[in-house]
Order: sequence, then structure tokens, then C-alpha cells
Amino acid sequence: MYAYIDESGDTGLSKKSSKNFILSAVLVKDENILGRMARKVFKLKVLNKRKSNQLHATQDTDSTRKAILKMLNATDYEAYYVNDKNYLQALEILISFLASQKVKTIYLAMRDSSKKTINAIDRIAENLNVEVIKTVTQKEKGLQIADFVSWSIFRYIEFGDDLYYLRLKTREIKNV
Repeated sequence: MYAYIDESGDTGLSKKSSKNFILSAVLVKDENILGRMARKVFKLKVLNKRKSNQLHATQDTDSTRKAILKMLNATDYEAYYVNDKNYLQALEILISFLASQKVKTIYLAMRDSSKKTINAIDRIAENLNVEVIKTVTQKEKGLQIADFVSWSIFRYIEFGDDLYYLRLKTREIKNV
């Protein structure tokens, strides 16, 4: 099993901050299926419409979002999420859960590349004996699909918008 982790919302506590911070993981058996999906959707829906060569839920059209979720639901996947403003705590909960599900490799969209964060992530991965590849969505196309899943979950939790969320196969992981 392989997992792709992305986030939505922010960890800030100011009045302008979101109320929620979501870390979500998309689990698949085929390491390349999400990347192929992203390239196919990009070619069909987005190519030549903008300069960036990546999909991003907040920037793409409703048509593109629906196409991604339709393709995703035609594949064998599971999605899980943690809602916790503490990034490293949420990440540890999610990675621990994924390790218990026999995930071999986790692709993690890096939101913070500070040495402190990278060292903390490495310690979490080492303690749980799982490979965590820290990368960006431009390099790992599967993370672009995970972005849509995370965005869909966030929209539901933050704003009650269930248009996309109800199309997903998701389960929340509680901090117990």
C-alpha cells in the first residue's frame, strides 16, 4: 500500500485563520495510479489554460474537480483524515495509522521545510518503521489528487459544503 498525504486549512490561531486544519491521506495499492490520473485530467481539462503544470483544487474549475472525483471513485482507494491544528501531532496520528494499515511508502506534501520539522518527521517515520518521502506536488503528481481529497474534506468540515465530500470514501481518524 502507498499513501499520499496533503493538507488543507491552516494551523494559525488568529481571527483570520481557518477553524480547522485537515491532514488527509489517500491509500492506493498501485503507486502510480494517482499520478496517471492527474496527468490524464490535466491533459483533458486543464492543458494550455494556465501557466502552471499542476492541478490544484482551489484553482481548478468545478468540471475539473468533478472529473477527478469521478476517476478517483473508479479506482480502489481509501481516504482518511485527521482534524487537528497541531501539524506534527496530526501527522504522527496519521502516519501511525497508516503504518498499522501496512503502508510501505508515504508521499508527504511538505508545508514546512524547516530543519526542526524535517527532523521531527524523520523521527516519526523511523519510530514507526515507514518510509516517508517528503516532496512537493509539482514533483509527485499523486499528491495533486490528494490535494482534491483534502480540499473536499476541508470544505465540508469548515463550511458545511458537502458537494464533493459526499462523493468520497473517507473516515476520520480520532486522536485516542
